Amino acid sequence: MTLNKHIWEKKYKNEMDKCPEDTFRRVARAVAGNDPGWEDKFFAEMSSLRFIPGGRILAAAGTNKPKATLSNCFVMSPPDDSMSGILSALNDGALTMQAGGGIGVNFSKLRPYGDPVEGTGSIASGPVSFMHMWNAMSMTISGVGDRKGAMIAVLNCDHPDIMRFISAKANNSKGHKVLEKFNLSVGITDEFLHTVKSDGTWDLKFNGRIYKTIRAREIWDTIMENAHRKAEPGILFLSRINELSNLKYCERIDATNPCGEQPLAPFGSCNLGAINLSRFITDPFTDKADFAFPDFHDCIRTSVRFLDNVLDINYYPLKEQREDAMKKRKIGLGIMGLGSALAMLRVRYGSDESIEWVDKIMSFMRDTAYSYSVELGEEKGTFPLFDPEKYLDGAFIKALPENIRESIRTKGIRNSNLLTIAPTGSISQLASNVSSGVEPIFCIEYERTNYGEVTPVKDPTFQLYCDIFGQVSAKNAPGYFVGAHDLTPEEHLNVMAACQKYIDASISKTINLPESITVKEMEDVYLHAYELGCKGCTVYREGSLDEEILRKKEPRKQTFNPEGYYDLDGKRYQVKIPESKHAYYLNFSHVRNGEGDVKPFELFINTKDPMVDEWTRALGRLVSAVFRNLDDPTFLADEFKEVYAQSGFFSSRRRKFVPSLVAEFGHVLADYFSHIGLMEQEVPIEAYAEANGNDTKVNPHLGYCRKCGQQSLIYQEGCMKCINPACLYNRCG
Repeated sequence: MTLNKHIWEKKYKNEMDKCPEDTFRRVARAVAGNDPGWEDKFFAEMSSLRFIPGGRILAAAGTNKPKATLSNCFVMSPPDDSMSGILSALNDGALTMQAGGGIGVNFSKLRPYGDPVEGTGSIASGPVSFMHMWNAMSMTISGVGDRKGAMIAVLNCDHPDIMRFISAKANNSKGHKVLEKFNLSVGITDEFLHTVKSDGTWDLKFNGRIYKTIRAREIWDTIMENAHRKAEPGILFLSRINELSNLKYCERIDATNPCGEQPLAPFGSCNLGAINLSRFITDPFTDKADFAFPDFHDCIRTSVRFLDNVLDINYYPLKEQREDAMKKRKIGLGIMGLGSALAMLRVRYGSDESIEWVDKIMSFMRDTAYSYSVELGEEKGTFPLFDPEKYLDGAFIKALPENIRESIRTKGIRNSNLLTIAPTGSISQLASNVSSGVEPIFCIEYERTNYGEVTPVKDPTFQLYCDIFGQVSAKNAPGYFVGAHDLTPEEHLNVMAACQKYIDASISKTINLPESITVKEMEDVYLHAYELGCKGCTVYREGSLDEEILRKKEPRKQTFNPEGYYDLDGKRYQVKIPESKHAYYLNFSHVRNGEGDVKPFELFINTKDPMVDEWTRALGRLVSAVFRNLDDPTFLADEFKEVYAQSGFFSSRRRKFVPSLVAEFGHVLADYFSHIGLMEQEVPIEAYAEANGNDTKVNPHLGYCRKCGQQSLIYQEGCMKCINPACLYNRCG
């Protein structure tokens, strides 16, 4: 298993890099700049693919981009409840995203919808309305390398607008999206969960005033129903996050980074890297398979030093972010390749034996990391906010072996926090396509059919097995090869909880659920996650993200042979926009056969506006050609709706903002397709594949990527990821 050069070229290659080794050397040199003698050690760990730093570090360290941050994400200060406070927070978020960082924001300090605004005679529009400003900002600003930053919005469970927040994205579909740049999570307290379990009442309050009292179960049920339908919102167990925080004596945490693995106080930042566990397996797939703990020990120490150095060379968009990093010196060393490593050990992910291995590996990682941070503290100094007695009184620190606690007491420690398990989508693909983060192997084997050519695709770990022992199909693979959808929710949660015991931050993980799971069964997953000690939970019920994973509806017989059609019919639409005095007339015609099948046939777009007459005629001809040459042209409606102009307009007919004239034409197309019975709420996956020159065989666990059209989209670690190596589309939110 070797480095994935395609990922390197697409994601991490800089103009000065001629090969992947140049990238690793560039990064090692930059990170070791103030630490003589360590460049070669850093390079050795990266070039061996045993340790891979976070994507921002790989892409920007040592380049000529002085204002490119090396932090993947930040948590911002909650917007104050004033227009100046809101705009100031928005400005901070924009500067942070411009530098390449994603952001997390808790909006609970904003007054609820309908509250009077003193001195103006107006009423407040509430947190959700202001979230649209952040969403527009994110869509407008491209970070370093045209990176579009992700965001997470958090609202506390006792805010008066919590029900509006929970359902803010409930009506999203592929052609209609709001707050698409946000992940949503509800900040849950222990008190709230106890009230849900006792079926008690819950006060919704702001600034000490109770606005409404409702059953806590009503809020909880709404969360569950939306998560079941749309995979959002997620849940953050804020009481537990703060109770287990190493710095609970000097900070309050109300949000996480967008992927959820780093609970952070305002202005906190992610400084990430991951150790590739699959690189420490000896004699894989044999009865002699084992884990090389001595090599693992050396890698952990080097990785901790590497990430501690990154804190000092990093660019922070805001001075408050630098101050927070320097005072706390938080790093986030994690893992990837756990699913691959377990398979190499001949252990089934989620089994009792896998939990035993997780305990051995992760406890060793925790103890080694903390011991080395003590050594670094002796060498370079402890973090400034270190208070021996208060730090040692933390719940996580109390669980450390006594010898490490005593070392911390007498010598101090360099880093307040050291461990997290982040999504490693791109860097795990770079490192030979090992399993991502704490996730299992996603899919052992599937078929990709492109332009009629069927290609079997094996997971790289399974392919390695086949290379050693001979080619076998997935159905004949050993029982320890399991994919994400082969596991029960309990097996997913047990592995996550086993890891969480040894992680001082949190874990980004998706609990994959079958489409048939009920709302009540999903509720049990969340509650079980809480009972097991997790700090948050994200679930994905197969098919719940219909705006990204196109769902297959019941097949409809269509025999579009033009010679068998007659009964020409049509429908006319008028479109008016504020910027023009001229109207646009869209004249559709369609034909129908004796069996009732309908085929759109042509579109004429007429207008008296001479400035656009040429392109509207061309657009009409193009759409007509699609009508006549594709069995199902309904994809056009969604594609047109996603066209944005420099300025859109408010459509009085639709009572909403439309981003362009072409987008309004897309709505008209949707109306027309619905009129003739071709379009439902969801676009059939056959149509999407056909429209992209792709006849991909339907895999029950893979969706169609909106960028490349391949059936290669997965939902993992809270993000949509295309596993087609030629595409690598990735979106969180």
